[in-house]
Amino acid sequence: MPRSPRSRTYSGAPTRVRPARKQLESALREALRDPALRVGYRLPGQAGEAGLVDANGTALDPGAASCAPVWLGGHDIGAIMRGTVGSRELLREVAAAAALLVEVVRLRI
Repeated sequence: MPRSPRSRTYSGAPTRVRPARKQLESALREALRDPALRVGYRLPGQAGEAGLVDANGTALDPGAASCAPVWLGGHDIGAIMRGTVGSRELLREVAAAAALLVEVVRLRI
């Protein structure tokens, strides 16, 4: 029975493909050319900005950074924090577009 290409490495040995949790933040930083951009994830049962963690599960303090909440299905699941580049409008659009990806990462924390 043939194996799917996603379950192989270059040597052909089976592996479990799982995207790195930090890839979303890195991709957004690169796309927006904002090296200080942060993605915060809201763990279930935690409310307010104090409930944000990074992709490693470490508490994340947004400080004075401009934040755009990430909503999915009427639930606040995280926030994208602008570093030094971009407008608030752009940040809100990115938060809306990245909502499903934020949810995938959040469920893996």
